[in-house]
Amino acid sequence: IKIDHCSKFEIIDEYGNKTIKTKSGLMVRSQQEKIVYDELYDRKVRIEYEKTISYIDENGEMQELHPDFYLPDYKLFIEHWGFANTNDPGYLDKKRKKEAIYREKGFRVAGTVSKDIEDIQAAIERIFIEFNIKV
Repeated sequence: IKIDHCSKFEIIDEYGNKTIKTKSGLMVRSQQEKIVYDELYDRKVRIEYEKTISYIDENGEMQELHPDFYLPDYKLFIEHWGFANTNDPGYLDKKRKKEAIYREKGFRVAGTVSKDIEDIQAAIERIFIEFNIKV
């Protein structure tokens, strides 16, 4: 490969660049993730964004998951299923597989969807009540 006169480049990972800035200055992938993150941040909850989880799949191969949010003080993952209402079979299949892995590994996982963004405070409150989190 030969590249001439390259004056600009952009590194893009498999999910797309993180281009949206949260209140804390963290870059996230979507406006909806920003809204979820900022609500958690406003509640002074420690958040790790896209914490890597390694696991062994059914073929004995090492795999990784990257949940949207991890709350280390509560050992809780939160996935934002931004396209949960889609008819895209690829997205829905990935969602089902990811949920199955979480269950199999015994992780505590909550989820938000696009509709939750309309009242993110209520959605986060619902999650905190469900998982007995007092902030």
